[in-house]
Amino acid sequence: MSLVGIVELNPYELKTAIAEIDNSHGFTLLDQSVDFVEITSDLTTDGLIKQKKPLFIIDCLNSFKTICKTKGVERIYAYATAEFKEAKNQRSFVEEIYNLSSIRFEFLSADSELTYTYSASLTTLDIPKGLFIY
Repeated sequence: MSLVGIVELNPYELKTAIAEIDNSHGFTLLDQSVDFVEITSDLTTDGLIKQKKPLFIIDCLNSFKTICKTKGVERIYAYATAEFKEAKNQRSFVEEIYNLSSIRFEFLSADSELTYTYSASLTTLDIPKGLFIY
């Protein structure tokens, strides 16, 4: 068994979770949190993320890292959604976050987001029979 941290950054919120992964690759969610960041509402007219947003996100991530360290989390996976790519300065934004928190974000494509959402839905539904349309 191992413990992992998961971070999702989308234009509206920063989601964090800690999960225990068992030997059959199943998981148990141990802790989760949502912080509202509203990045899209703070985009400048030039399509740039305002400077104050990274500081709030970095504070949240550093707090999450402390919790992860206390609980013995082995690795943190961090993802930024495809919507987040709308900002012109999104690369420098996530680089600044990495430089101050040591958490590097991977950008998900829209297709990857759909696939992960579909997979998560299937694995969390407890329905013996039914039709799930993708």
